[in-house]
Amino acid sequence: MRSWFFYCVLSIGLTQVLACGDDEGEEELPDVECSGTIPDYEDVAAFDKCTTCHSSDKTGAQRNEAPEDVNFNTESAAKAHAEEAAHEVYEGEMPPKGSGLTLSESEKTDLYKWALCP
Repeated sequence: MRSWFFYCVLSIGLTQVLACGDDEGEEELPDVECSGTIPDYEDVAAFDKCTTCHSSDKTGAQRNEAPEDVNFNTESAAKAHAEEAAHEVYEGEMPPKGSGLTLSESEKTDLYKWALCP
C-alpha cells in the first residue's frame, strides 16, 4: 500500500512538473507592431544608454558588472543579444534601477522593433 501511494504521489508530482515546465525558460517579450519603419541600428537611441556599461571598449569597473560578452557598441554585437535586450528592457531589468538611466517609451519601441521585427 505504501509503495502504491508513493508511486501515485510521484506520478502526480512528475505530471505537474512536466506540465509547468513547458513555459520555463521562455522569455516574456513585448508585443511589437512590425509594420511601418523599422529603425536601423544607428537610429536606436537606447543603445547610447546601453553602452554606458555594455561596450567592448570598457573593462573592469567601467562595465558596472555588465557581462563581458554582452555589448551593444557594434551592430553585430547588439544583434547577438537583441532578443535578450528586448526582454530585459520589457521586464524592467535594464537599465538597472539606481543607474540613473531610463528609456523613454519611444526609445523602448525603437529597440523592440529593431530587435524583434524581421
